[in-house]
Amino acid sequence: MSLADGTKPDGRTLTIARINTVGEVPADTDAPLASEFDYVCGMRARSLDLSANPVDTTIPDCADPSRPLLNSQESGRQNRQFQGSGLIVVNDVTKAMLEDARLAKKTWYMISVRGWGTFAGIYSVSASLTGDMEDKLQYNMTFTLADGGSEVFTAEV
Repeated sequence: MSLADGTKPDGRTLTIARINTVGEVPADTDAPLASEFDYVCGMRARSLDLSANPVDTTIPDCADPSRPLLNSQESGRQNRQFQGSGLIVVNDVTKAMLEDARLAKKTWYMISVRGWGTFAGIYSVSASLTGDMEDKLQYNMTFTLADGGSEVFTAEV
């Protein structure tokens, strides 16, 4: 569902979901449908980083190399990274996500940005678990695009 211009989506609508299959998903598989993903539950904070490494293209002035240098750069390798933290909710998606991290397994995840669209691709996962004596078990997960060729962006309509 498309949002009207000027709408301010809630932060909790920035979500990540894991493919809901059992076993390995071949890397050469076409991007799964949105209905083939289940949301990661328990997430209380999240962020999505879309960036590109800068490539320095600065050169001295050919006519007068003594002149001050002016910065020149182009975009290099693009990066996609989603981070989320929250409370562990024991379910099949959480177990599969933790297994992806434990086994260094690359698999399909889908990131949804309300009002813009979805990014689906093959991501690698790292996990950090923490717990205090009087608090619930918490996680901090990082999802990094592992196969740029797998990424599919679908604009929200």
